[in-house]
Formats: sequence, C-alpha cells, structure tokens
Amino acid sequence: MSAGGPGKRPFGFSPAAWVAAALVAAGAWSALTIRFQTELTPLFPPGLAAVRAIRALEASADENAVLLVPVPGSAVSPELAEEVATRLRLLPDVAEAEPCLMPPGVLAKLAAARVAALPEAAFAEVTAVLANPAEMAARLERTRGDMLGALDPGLLALRRIDPLQLLPSSQNGSAAPASPVLVWVRARGDLRSFEACQEFVRHVRAAAAQFAPGRYLLTARPVFAAEISAQMQRDMIIMVGVAVGLVAAVFWIYYRTLAALGAILWVQALSVLAALTVGRLCFGELNVIGVSFAAVLLGVGIDYSILVFHHFAMGERMDSPHWPVLRRAVRLSALTTAGAFGVLALAQFPMLRQLAVLVAAGLPAAAWFSTTLLADHFERRPPPPRRRLTGAAHHVADFIDRFRRVIAVTGALVIVTAAVVMPAFARTGDLFDPDLQHFRPLQLEAYRGQAALEEHYARMSADAPAARALGSAAVRRNLAHWTPGRAEAVRTSLRDAGFEDEWAAPTASVLAELDVAAADPAGLAELADGGIWRHLSEELGTTALADLQRLSGVALVGILILCYAAHRSLKLVLLNAATLVAAFALLFGGLALTETPLTLVSVLCLPLLIGLTIDYSLHVLLVLEHCAGNLREATERLGVPISLAALTAMAGFGAPMLSGLPLLSNFGFVMDLGTLAAVLAALFFLPAWHVLGRAPKPPAPEETGPQATPRRYPIFHSGPAYALGAWTAQRVPRGFLRALAHLWARLFAAGNPPATEVLLRNLSLVCHPPPDKKAATRTYLSFAESLADYYWLGGRTLAQAQELIGDRRGIEILRSVHEGGRGALLLTAHLSLFELGGVALKGILDCSIVALSLPESSPALSEWRAAFRRRWGVETLEVGGDDQFTFLEISRLLAAGSFVAALVDRPHGTMRSKVRLPYGEALFSSGILMIAAARRCPVVPVTVIRRDDGRYDVEAHEPFFVVRRESNEATLQHYSQVLADVFAPIIQRHPEQWYQFAPLLPSSSPSSPA
Repeated sequence: MSAGGPGKRPFGFSPAAWVAAALVAAGAWSALTIRFQTELTPLFPPGLAAVRAIRALEASADENAVLLVPVPGSAVSPELAEEVATRLRLLPDVAEAEPCLMPPGVLAKLAAARVAALPEAAFAEVTAVLANPAEMAARLERTRGDMLGALDPGLLALRRIDPLQLLPSSQNGSAAPASPVLVWVRARGDLRSFEACQEFVRHVRAAAAQFAPGRYLLTARPVFAAEISAQMQRDMIIMVGVAVGLVAAVFWIYYRTLAALGAILWVQALSVLAALTVGRLCFGELNVIGVSFAAVLLGVGIDYSILVFHHFAMGERMDSPHWPVLRRAVRLSALTTAGAFGVLALAQFPMLRQLAVLVAAGLPAAAWFSTTLLADHFERRPPPPRRRLTGAAHHVADFIDRFRRVIAVTGALVIVTAAVVMPAFARTGDLFDPDLQHFRPLQLEAYRGQAALEEHYARMSADAPAARALGSAAVRRNLAHWTPGRAEAVRTSLRDAGFEDEWAAPTASVLAELDVAAADPAGLAELADGGIWRHLSEELGTTALADLQRLSGVALVGILILCYAAHRSLKLVLLNAATLVAAFALLFGGLALTETPLTLVSVLCLPLLIGLTIDYSLHVLLVLEHCAGNLREATERLGVPISLAALTAMAGFGAPMLSGLPLLSNFGFVMDLGTLAAVLAALFFLPAWHVLGRAPKPPAPEETGPQATPRRYPIFHSGPAYALGAWTAQRVPRGFLRALAHLWARLFAAGNPPATEVLLRNLSLVCHPPPDKKAATRTYLSFAESLADYYWLGGRTLAQAQELIGDRRGIEILRSVHEGGRGALLLTAHLSLFELGGVALKGILDCSIVALSLPESSPALSEWRAAFRRRWGVETLEVGGDDQFTFLEISRLLAAGSFVAALVDRPHGTMRSKVRLPYGEALFSSGILMIAAARRCPVVPVTVIRRDDGRYDVEAHEPFFVVRRESNEATLQHYSQVLADVFAPIIQRHPEQWYQFAPLLPSSSPSSPA
C-alpha cells in the first residue's frame, strides 16, 4: 500500500510529501544554475575523425570573437569593411575590430591544409626551402620587392600569412578574394554565459545594422550561443505550454472535468524537477536534445496518472483487489520504459546519453508519485464515477471479440508484409537520411552566416585543385615526411631579413598547424579535400546505425526479461514481442506512406518506442489475465485510460514539432507515429491474439442446432457494406474487383477456423476423399468471385448483365410452362451466382419472377437487396418459418402464373427433410413443396455454374409434380430426395461453387462468412 490513505497522516505530512518538498527546492536550484549547451560538435561522438577536424577548426577561432560575413550577393567594398570595423571599435565592450580575409586561426589552418595537400614533388620543394636558410632569405627578398609597389589588400593579407611563398597562389601572385571584406570583432571580456553572448551580439548587430544595413550576417560561437539559447528558451516554453494545453483539452473531452487535472499536472511537474535535478548533478548543462525531455516526460509520465485517476473514477478505492494489480503494472511499465530510455546512455552520441539519463530518472519518479501522492489525494477526494465512457468501451470490446479472427489475421499480415517489404525499402536509402541539414536551423542568422562563410572559404580555395583532387591519402603521405619544429628557424630567417614579428606570427602558426597535423593528419586531411561535413554525415550515419543495432538488442533483451518477471509465462512474453513487432511494422509503414526519413536523432529513439509499446502491452496483458480474458471488463478498465494516455503521449512527443530545430521536429513526428502504432497494436491486435490463445467458450444452447441462424458479421453483411461494394464495382475493372475479393477470401479463410470446419463437414457429404483446408480456401475464393460479380451487376444494364451468361439450357421447358398459363416453383441450391437465374429469364420470357428470401440481418440490407433484384424485374418476398399467411401469398402468386424461386439446400423453419447425399445425410428445407402439392404446379430444378472463362451456364432441369404419398412427411422426404439427386452430381463436379457455410446437420455448429 502506498503512503497515506484513510486513517493515516494528512496528505501534506506524508513521507511522499516531504520528498516532494525537497524535490521542489532541488529542482528550483537546478533550473537556476543549469547551463544551455548550444554548440553542434559536443552532440556528436568525439572519437570520429570528422568531429576531431571540426573541433580543431573551432579551436583555432577566438571563442570571444564574432565574425561579420557579407550577405551573399551584396556588394561590400574594403572601404565599407574598414568603416564598419572603425564603428565597432567605438563600442565599450569591443576590444578589437579588424577587416580580414577570414579569421586568423582559420586562415592559418586552411593554409596549412593547402600546403599538406600539395603534390608530392611540390611538398618536397617546400620542405627543402624550410631546411635551407639561404633559399628562405632569397624568397623573403622577393617578397620585400613585391611590397615596394601598390599592393592589393587581398594579396597583402596573403603575403602576411605566406611570406615564403610556399603556396601556389603566393607564387603566381593571385589571391581570392581580391580584398578583405569580413570583419572580425573580439569582445573585451569573456563570453562564457549565454546571457553575455546575447548582450554582446545584440550590441554588435545593432551597430552593424545602423552603419551597413542588410549587408552583414553575424556568425561564430557567441552568435550560435546567443541565438540557439534564445531558441531553446522559447522552445521550452512553447513545447511545455502546448503539451499542457493539449493534455488539458483531451482530459476534459474524456472526463468532462478539470478539477483533477491540477493534481495530475503537479505530479508531472515533480517528475520533471526530479529529472532536472539529476541532469544538473550529472552534467551541469542541457543540450538541444535534452530540451525535449520535459515534453517527453509530460507525455509519457502522465499515462500513469491517468490510469490511477481512472481507477478512482470507476468508483474503486485503494482497498480494491484491482489496486495492487494496477500499482504493480504502473511501476513495472515505468521500469520497462525507463530501461529502454536508459539504454541510450550506452550510445556513442553525448546528446542521447543526456536524454537517456533525464528521462530514465523522470519516469520512475512519475510512476512513484502517481501511485503515492496522487493515489492518496484521490483516496481522500474521490472523483465522481465516470460511467459515460463505459458503453463505448463495451462496444469496442464487442467489436474486438466479434472480429477477433479478422483482427488477429490482419495483425499477422501486417507483420509478414513488413518482413517482406521493409528490407527492400531500407536498401533504397529512403528510410534513413543522416544529412546534417536536419541539425541546422537555417532560419537562424548564425547558420546563414556560416553558410555564407563556407562559400567564402570555397572561393579562397578555388585556386587549389590539387588539394581537392589528391584527398586524404596524399595528405597522409606528405605529412609522413614532415619534420616538426621548423617554426623557430623561420622566425629567425624573418628577423634576419628585417620582417617584424607581426609577419613571423602568422607563418609560425601555419607551421604549428602542420606540426599538429603530422601527429594527427585526420583534421587537415578532411579540410584539404573539402569534405568535413560530407565525411561527418557519413561517419555519423554509420555510427548511428551501429548504435541502433546494439542498443535495440540490449533494450529488447532487458525488457523481455522484465516482462517474464512480470508474467512468469513464456506465452505472454511472446504476445508482448508480437505486439512490439506489429507496432514497428505499422510505424515503418506510416513512415513510408508519409515519405518521412529517420534522422540521426529519430533513428536512435527507436529503442524508446520499444519501451513504450511494451508499456502498453504489459498493462493490457496484466489486466486481461486478471480478468480471466473478459474483454468487456478489461476494456472498461484499460480502453479509455490507455487511449487517453496515448493521446497525451502524442501531445508530449508532438510538442517538439513546434520547435525551430529541425531535428526535434522530426523526432516529434516519428515518436507520434510510433505512439499511434503502439496503441493500435496493444489495444486491437494484442487482445485478439490473447482471446484466440485461450480455450474457446462452449456455445450457448440457443446458438447450436440446425435451426440456429447463421452467424453474421454486421460490418460486412449490411446494407451500407453491400451498397459500398456495388458503388466500388461501378468504378473499377471487373478483374481488379475480383483481386480484392480474393484478398478478402484469403483473410477470412485464415481467420475463421470454425467456419472452415463447418464448410469442410458439408463438403465431405459430396466429396471423396474428404476435402482439406485447400478445398475450403478454393470455395472461399469462388464465393468471393461470385460476390464480386454480384456487385458488378449492380451498375450494369440488362444487356451487359446478360453478357455474363453463357449457355441457357432447358429454357424451352420454362417457356412451355409459361405458355400454358401456369406458375412454377424454380428451386435451386446455393450454387455459384444463383441470383443470375432471374437475369437469364428476363428478355426471353415475359413472366413475373418472385424470389423468396429469409429476413436479412438488418432492414436496410433487406431493402437494398430487394431494390437490387428489382433492377432486373425480380420482386422479393420475405418468408419466415412456416407462416401460413406467407404460404397463402405464394399460392396466390403461383395462381397468377408467376415463377417463384427459392433455395432448398439449407434447413430453416420447422419443415425439414433428411436427404441422402453421396457420402452422408443432410437436411433440406422442404416446406415449399407442400405449396406445390396444393397448387398442382410444376417444380423445376434450376442450377447456375460458373465456367472457366468467367461466364455462367444456367440450366433448367426436367420438371416434376408433387403427388401426395401416404403422409406429408413421406411426401416431403421423397421429393426432397428427388431434388437432392438432381443437385448432388452437379455439386460433385463443382464442389468449390457450393456455398454451404451453414450447418446441414444437428451436430454442426453455425458460422458463416456472409
């Protein structure tokens, strides 16, 4: 029992309340002191070569400096750059402001990279010059000669970085761009906090906009820190605000109360504070991925509070036998989901390790507070019972129970389809996109400035094709022959030649970069071939997929072990696993349909969906087992809260989609789609599989016997469903319609074993050897084709419909009867498209045709079927049992010369006669024969059979008259056998066209596909 409860200490003084008070204080301290980490590279694995190269590039830049880069396409002159720099020097918090070709450290690194990427012969010449003081002196003398005339500012900057003329551009006198147009601005103090960065960037931006409006973009570390930290603050407020608003709206729609929501949100705030405190103690900072943790916790953690609230809203209390089951399920679910999140702590990505710790700390806190503080609160202030949703839950339970086989087969097909299709889809590369554009919020000025700076770097490197052509291998070969320690000798040569220290420092920095690269050539090699970001995308993609395989396996094994500890049943663990596979199949199908790729972040969040799916399935299975498989009771207890919990989880996960950071938007969408897939698999597929796995209940007495009404499936056997089928058939080709029908037939055959058993027993009466399941499947396929043609007829003219008819045999028999002015009984069996008999007679015989039908499952379907037949001039008369007034109406129609059609090979009513079939006995409905005896009208057996070419042969067989024998029973028995002797040979030749889905003997159990 949790803390508190009736007779215990007041809510405010319970141990859980003391923990909450301490947590509030710790959380407030954490929120005030935690830092925002805004740089890009700390999010990536530090051991990757491309990450090391980018970090080296960033380290060469001044962390307290801002760079002003011309807007692409704008005209910025060297004079304007100098004037902007002069204006910026006047700001009190600016220490230096200088025009430049590029930042000094970056320029030195790029020059070193270009030296390292020289052809081997040219690189050997460079090393020879650096080892020969006389050669260095001669080159410095040439440089001094160049300085005597008017010198382009760009060439002057290049001579300052390369006075020894080691680079090809220095040797031929070319430099690009022609003049320095960037402005480098360094702050007077340290820009450590994001508040200091925001203040400095605001001053520089205002000054640049005043003097050169629309000409410059600001970039470099302080700009990224200022803009991303501000974006993160806005995102945090928006995400949490939207998540809270959506949760409140959904909660009110479900329960029509907001009084309890305050207590629920208070518990969620405590879980966020717990995670924030752990994050502050472990990391001291919060990265851009960690920003989403609050919304994730709110979305997932609130599930537990909703389950607790629903328990009390149903009128239950903490002394209820259901409470220990719920409390155990909540805590186990929190552990499984936290375990899935916690596995990310093993990832190579620092950003995900932080998210793992935050969420794995917050979820158990949410579960614990929900089952202690919140439960105590509702125990003392119970919400009024909410019975409004019970009826809806019962309807859902009835739907799952009624269509459990179809749902179970659909779930299996989803899994099989994903297993077949997804590997091929994954190989196309459309499923995973590691492009770093997903990490770059291009609406921020810092990123637009960085893009402009990269174009500037590309122009600076335009005269070094060898650097791009040779690539890393050549760079490594050159650096293997580099002798470190040349910087001091070069300084000495420059001083001896009369050059000041301001010339020696840049050159020494280039040589120092070459010394560093000789020990670790990865950085300069990547920079030399211009592929840092390309290589980074490739390396991150490979690392992310490796992490996914490793972490998903660890998460799955750990969670299944927890599931076994919870269930102590291998069968239930396998059901958990099947639900998980189905959920992921639905997720990947949704991603394919929406053309949404997985990014570096969302692909590594798939282990989180493992935990979330197991969370839902664990709850469902525990309650189903507790309720002994009673779907109604289980759905009443779980259907509403889990569907609400899924919506709130989607609100929490979906909130990051409002972020200005593209990687968070993709993460939110993928998690929302995954949550929807998880709840569909857990609430529909899992109960259907669970019910099928239990021993079937014995049928009620009224549901057995030959008089039982065949089971109908309302969704498929209804007026709207038939009307939809006819509407579809008018708009698609007949072949396509048949293909759809085949799919339906195979689904039904796989998902309805009882119906198949009835069908096989019936077929065994006319087939030898006894038919197997393949024979049943062929019958289902044949029935589906007939049904497709039945729908197809609905949109065709009489002439088009009659094109389906092949041979008309025995028509002269019917013509002779009609010309004699007498009516006739046209009796047939459930063979092929028997409805086509009326179409075959129209246009040949000018007679009235009336079809006898049992009442359908709904009045709407009866009306639709009557209207459908009326299209061909066939009227419908409903008959029920052995009603004498119906017999009188049939007699009247026969006396008026009408042809009355009826089916006789399925028993109904009380007048049934036993007939002999080739391999057994069956019951036929024989009451109609008494009317033939009374009216002395002919009885004409009629059959319809589909041919291999898809057309139908209609045959009227030799007529007979019913003559009374020694008793009514003997009369009906004799003439029923006459009919059976006509139909049996035809059924034997075409068993797949005998649609006998209802039981023909008392020992059969009813079931029907339609």
